[in-house]
Amino acid sequence: RVAALLRSHGFDRHDATFYCLIGFPGQSPEECLYRLDLLIELGMNPYPMRFTPLNSLRRQYVAKGWTEDLLMRMSAYYQAPALWRSDKWENFQPGKKIVEVPAEQAIMGVCYGAT
Repeated sequence: RVAALLRSHGFDRHDATFYCLIGFPGQSPEECLYRLDLLIELGMNPYPMRFTPLNSLRRQYVAKGWTEDLLMRMSAYYQAPALWRSDKWENFQPGKKIVEVPAEQAIMGVCYGAT
């Protein structure tokens, strides 16, 4: 609701970043993907944050229904606007080269993710 309200007042992804908790117990990967994609549809910048219990000494917690690989891939994809602006999550493969980078992702002639 906050993202929709900000969007209706002229804010976009350059004005706000939304932190989204992923891998929380009782939450499915599909629910997280829905929230992350909804923020993108609203023109906002999602930033996934992996859930870690307070009493955890290491950041290796994986909730039921999740895998370490899924948490890593989801973080890598949604933390990089060049990735989600150029291809869909379903097509994302770590290490895959970005064929086309949107102009607004290019900074001083250098495109992130492209070589």
